[in-house]
Amino acid sequence: MRFPCIAAWALLLRSASAAVTEVTTANHDEFKAANNVVVIAYTSSSTDASAVAFFQAAERYLDDDHFRFGLTADEAATAAAGVTPPAVVIYRKFDEPCVDFSKANFIRGSSS
Repeated sequence: MRFPCIAAWALLLRSASAAVTEVTTANHDEFKAANNVVVIAYTSSSTDASAVAFFQAAERYLDDDHFRFGLTADEAATAAAGVTPPAVVIYRKFDEPCVDFSKANFIRGSSS
């Protein structure tokens, strides 16, 4: 029976949604600059496995003002970031301003 899993997933999504802001084309640039450290997940769907994992990670930092978490499945916002889903990009106002944790970068980094 899969109902308990679906109910747990829905509850997780509802409780984690406070920790994760929906990022769209309209608010993408503004959200990237919203804090010293902003983490945005670029996914194909807000319900796929990578999105659920991102919600779980963001939930751990719900009370930490040092980080802001956003998630987008918006194709235009993803194109503006120059990444291919699934990807997580950390935007910072110090050091290296953009750190891309996409699958393509892991593959490129491991082959060099």
